[in-house]
Amino acid sequence: MQIRNTRSYLNTGNPFFLFSQPETEIPYPDPARLKSLLDDKIIVSILPLLHEQSRFQNTEKSPLRTNKKRKSTPMH
Repeated sequence: MQIRNTRSYLNTGNPFFLFSQPETEIPYPDPARLKSLLDDKIIVSILPLLHEQSRFQNTEKSPLRTNKKRKSTPMH
């Protein structure tokens, strides 16, 4: 549940997913502090990739990695 709420916030930017949940359903006891951490692009850039798309993706300043496929090279 914590991952789902965190992922939902990162994908939408909607604070409902942090502030309207019981304390046990978010990964930090203070939703305001958690929101400030998740709003920091530097911190988000070091988190495991929890989502396919987020409000940061497809922007010039995106801290998130994309799941681009690398071209495979034949093994000799």
